[in-house]
Amino acid sequence: MFLVNRFLQVIVSILSIVLCVISASMAEAAVTGQVASETVVTDAVVTEPVATETVAAGAVVNVEPSFRKVSGRVVSRATGDPIKLAVINLFETGSMTLTGGDGRFEFEVPAARTNIHLAVTHVSYREIPFLEIRTDRTNDIELYLDVLLYEAPLIEVVAERRPLFPIVGQSVEMDVAKISGGALSQADPLYALKTLPQVSSASDFDGRFSIYGASPDANAFFLDGLLFSSPYHLGGLCSIYDASNIETFRFSAMPLSAASHGATGAVVEVESRTGSAGSQAGNISGYSSTGEMGGGDLSLDGKSSDEYPATNEFSIGLLSSSISSSRSMDGGDIVVSGMARRSYMDIIYDALGSAENTQLPNFYDLQGSIVKELEGRKYLKLGAMLSGDEMMMGTGNISTGYEGGDGYEGESMLSWYRRIGALSLTYAYREVEDSEWYGRAMIAWQPHRSNFDMSGNDYEAMGWYGGRGTVRIDAGRRFGDYTLATGVFSSLSMIEYELRFGRGFWLASRNENSAVRIDNDGFEFIADGHNKWTYTGIYGELKREGTRGGMQLGTRVEAFSRSRELSLSPRLSGHWMISDKTMVLTSWGIFARDPAEDFGNPAAIGNGLKTEKATQISLALRRELPFGITGQAGGYLRRDWDLMIESEPVTYTSGGRGRGKGIEVGLERRAGLFETVLSYSWTRAERIDDPHTLTFRPDPAAESVYNLAPAYDSPYWYSSPYERRHSISLEIKRHFSERFNVSVAWRANSGRPFTPIGEVYEREVGGYIASEGRRMSANLPYYSRIDLRAEWSWSRGTCFFEVLNATNHENVFNLRYSEDYSLKNWYKMIPIMPGFGVRMNF
Repeated sequence: MFLVNRFLQVIVSILSIVLCVISASMAEAAVTGQVASETVVTDAVVTEPVATETVAAGAVVNVEPSFRKVSGRVVSRATGDPIKLAVINLFETGSMTLTGGDGRFEFEVPAARTNIHLAVTHVSYREIPFLEIRTDRTNDIELYLDVLLYEAPLIEVVAERRPLFPIVGQSVEMDVAKISGGALSQADPLYALKTLPQVSSASDFDGRFSIYGASPDANAFFLDGLLFSSPYHLGGLCSIYDASNIETFRFSAMPLSAASHGATGAVVEVESRTGSAGSQAGNISGYSSTGEMGGGDLSLDGKSSDEYPATNEFSIGLLSSSISSSRSMDGGDIVVSGMARRSYMDIIYDALGSAENTQLPNFYDLQGSIVKELEGRKYLKLGAMLSGDEMMMGTGNISTGYEGGDGYEGESMLSWYRRIGALSLTYAYREVEDSEWYGRAMIAWQPHRSNFDMSGNDYEAMGWYGGRGTVRIDAGRRFGDYTLATGVFSSLSMIEYELRFGRGFWLASRNENSAVRIDNDGFEFIADGHNKWTYTGIYGELKREGTRGGMQLGTRVEAFSRSRELSLSPRLSGHWMISDKTMVLTSWGIFARDPAEDFGNPAAIGNGLKTEKATQISLALRRELPFGITGQAGGYLRRDWDLMIESEPVTYTSGGRGRGKGIEVGLERRAGLFETVLSYSWTRAERIDDPHTLTFRPDPAAESVYNLAPAYDSPYWYSSPYERRHSISLEIKRHFSERFNVSVAWRANSGRPFTPIGEVYEREVGGYIASEGRRMSANLPYYSRIDLRAEWSWSRGTCFFEVLNATNHENVFNLRYSEDYSLKNWYKMIPIMPGFGVRMNF
């Protein structure tokens, strides 16, 4: 209760400060942060303007019989919504027209002309001053405009560097051009999610995250429609998602869409770039807001698309550097895109003279695609990716076990590597207008190989080899405000494994949060073989979008061969405007997933496991307040069952259950010289193991205290290892100009739970041993971090400098006791640390 009161006092104080800042900023001139981006236009060729005579609005143009009609539509590239009242000027005739409510317009042009020149303007969008359109290839033009202001549609949020506004039970779509969690995380979008109130993570060094106290393994990650169970590098340092190669990034705090599978937690859907829609290096036409390629020509300084790449981007930071490029060829009918990224600390270490047989942790990513335009809206895409991780180092003279009751030490060498990849072929029919079919058919193969070895006096290893073959088909049709979608996802997974490790090696991380040291006392687990399983899911979904709200209703039928289960997963979400300034958001669903889907997890060899299931309902109220402030408050209830638990050492069953509840509140103001966002969440997440709770205590049958043995307690509810009871964040950004801003971000939350020690015993063979106490009954110290950041952008890029943990607060992510358990040794996160980053288009 004391901690709750302290947090409430902090919230009241912060709110007072924020409102004072907001009131002071109202007297200043409003400066809106503008997005420096280009406009995307189908079959556009950028040339020098020609001298023409402009005809005023409403001017009468003589129409001769030799004229033909050219029509088109203007839409927002960020959302895909039609833009009403956009002004279109045709240079050839001097005529002007306005787009209607559906964003459409129409002109009559001389029939003999094979190209025309347009200017497009709108008060809320970036203008197109002059464009050449090749009408010999199409008479229906699709124009995409970029917003001058950041938008906040009903459900989606187009945000800056972080998705600042808390969304309860809905999805967030981030502006990938501004994704950046800082130099430490190398602009990783998964780090950017950490500012959302429902997201919690274990440490500053870990990109993995938990939603509402659920396991990070409960999240599903997609890249170009393919599921990646563990998309992380080096165990969570960052992910395979690099901002330079992302076309769209969508995050959902729960699997809202029936098209999503493999998750009972959050869903991240990323589409890689197939030629950049928003590049500052030039215009390439035809890219929709969903990231699909449309086709067109690129021309800069009068040169053809074959002479210039569509985009080139380079970024460098503390951990790694990346380069990406897209090029249009064959008159715009083919677009080739690629990205390469690598960490470089190991290269620097080697150059300085590294120790023998030592290689610092490193990772790399290679991603690319070739897109071929076909007739109409059809296209064919060949995509490939490869990601790797590697490390090798000596761990020195460490205790590795006991022989005959006598401890011994020896030199150990640790090595680890992982390779994951994907090769896919997609045939798609893109969605462009109402009442049109769209969809895709895809086949793919995702290979996986990983190996962990610790050599020395006691050899321990885990090796995994295999992959997943996938077939995916999605189809939909729009009927005015309604959209009907259906699809199937089917996969076959195959692995071969070799496992050999001691109990101490495995149990040291079995629950990620135990304070008890369990050394290898001779217990050894050995397993090898192969396993394969299939998964098939079929879904149907109906969506409606109206002027006062919308809803999404769907269900998914899933067949899991490993557990021989058939699961039905209905889902419903919606948003409704109950007044001009107030909106209600709600969602509910039932979800299922295979808990052993992740290659490299020893649980994947288990048989007889059920699918984990969860249900969640959320409700939120969002309202526009005075002084440009938006407020939102909501809550949720969650239940989990058939959770995978360890019932015996290295033996898994599906006897776990979970329950959770929480509330979230937030305030946001984005107008003027100051942008301010404040959010707070309270989460209560618990679990219970059935038929018993496994702990480790001295063997009661032994004559003397020598080793710990499994003990079985009656089931009881304990805190989730991933719960953050209280979480508060505040970010204030000051715009000094359109190109320069300074921000400060503060985040604080309760320390995560851990299992403390019980009784401490002195072993007759020497040394000390401690039993495990009540599971997750203690908490690490609270977390607090303040980051300062200055960012400057120009026409060809962005650079920033920041100071992480500016107050040098000692944040703890784990602990280990001394040999006699008399002292606690804290494992701390980053101290005060400067960072930098540069991102350039060329």
